[in-house]
Amino acid sequence: MGKKEKISSVLQLVGGRAENVEKIVEEMDKFFDNLNAEVEDWKFSIEEFRDGTRIFARFQILIKK
Repeated sequence: MGKKEKISSVLQLVGGRAENVEKIVEEMDKFFDNLNAEVEDWKFSIEEFRDGTRIFARFQILIKK
């Protein structure tokens, strides 16, 4: 499973609609491509709060020379 598929599957777990999730993943991929960067590691966490669900994301990226 590639990085796009992993990110997409995690976001769908929190109730994201497929078309919205795919758009988020595509935009993230474009962002990293524009930086000439490669995602080396990533982590998502999901927490429920009284006012809603918060998704935290952390990316470790390599900016290529």
